[in-house]
Amino acid sequence: RMPKAVLASVLRAHDPVPMRRSILISRGTADGVQVGHAVVMGNVFIGRVRVARTHSSLVQLLTDPRSQLEVFVRTTKGIMLRGYASRNGSRDGIDLLEVEFVRLRGDVGVIRPGAPVFTSNFDERVPAHLLIGTVTDVSDPDRDRMPTLTISPSLDLDRSTEVVVLIPDLRRRSR
Repeated sequence: RMPKAVLASVLRAHDPVPMRRSILISRGTADGVQVGHAVVMGNVFIGRVRVARTHSSLVQLLTDPRSQLEVFVRTTKGIMLRGYASRNGSRDGIDLLEVEFVRLRGDVGVIRPGAPVFTSNFDERVPAHLLIGTVTDVSDPDRDRMPTLTISPSLDLDRSTEVVVLIPDLRRRSR
């Protein structure tokens, strides 16, 4: 089932607490928004609702130090491999993500800089295959066949004043 899309204005684009990465949006529980719902800009995943009030919500960005997300990364052979993304500092003022626990088993190809990284299908509140970012660096994959990937997130909060909250239809299908 397709999620319902609720357009929201960004009320505050930068968290006043330096160690947090979040935004405040103009939609809340009165609009059907709940904790855990995915927030996107186009096809780019930016974060999840962490606090839902009646008419506004706080969205924890993917780049928040406490955020972790299961992701897929595409190899040169088109195989999607699973890993876990979390924040890993910043470079030149841009927050970076790190993906760990990707296993290169068998003849799956290699992961190269520029490879896209997507949301997985682990959390039913976050649709699979939303773009997270692209690989910028790959640790030595031959050492243990479990490279650590550095990701440049695709989210750009300076690009837009609106986001979309994806409200999944979690009703069980009758058989």
